Amino acid sequence: RFRTIETLKRLSWKNSGPEQLARAEMKIFETLKSQFQGRYIPIVNNTQKIWSICANLTSANIPVVLIHGFGGGVGLWSLNLDQLCLDRPVYAFDLPGFAHSSRPVFSRDPIEAEQQFVEMIEEWRINIGLNEPFIILGHSFGGFLTAAYAIRYPQYIVQIILVDPWGFGHKPDNWQTSPMQRIPPWLRSFSSVMMKFSPLAGLRVAGPFGKR
Repeated sequence: RFRTIETLKRLSWKNSGPEQLARAEMKIFETLKSQFQGRYIPIVNNTQKIWSICANLTSANIPVVLIHGFGGGVGLWSLNLDQLCLDRPVYAFDLPGFAHSSRPVFSRDPIEAEQQFVEMIEEWRINIGLNEPFIILGHSFGGFLTAAYAIRYPQYIVQIILVDPWGFGHKPDNWQTSPMQRIPPWLRSFSSVMMKFSPLAGLRVAGPFGKR
């Protein structure tokens, strides 16, 4: 009976917040051999901040900047960081809206929202003092932003590396006769409503003891 109760406790939601996040990240980075420095980089006239880590800044080789995917943070690079920083400077940061970084209000227009992300990344580059050309590596949603940033600021990029990147084509001209139209109307209506919500909204509702 005791083992059953303990198992059920492990399945229950735990209280969460910035302090718990910091402790969890610290445990991850304690497993690394390399020494990483972490600090907040102010952006948008000091109204927002981006949590950043870096290592091996004394190396003369080309730096690499890591941009994580949707719902992630710098901790997701933990299995890669030691190897990456063996011979070059490494920078990684939590995208605005995720993990330790601030929660800015983004435009509902996708073009404007993309531009907001790109300009925040550029402001981060300036304020962290990365004034030399670099390699930029993006995963998933971070891959989408990596490509968007490289298009806007190609003068800073030596190479881009896209790992399973997001990508969306334009709506085809014949979309009304496409296979999408064979989906039941009620399901398409439901989908259009759900598009108004963040994919992480369900987790927020399910975790009532977490930080709002």
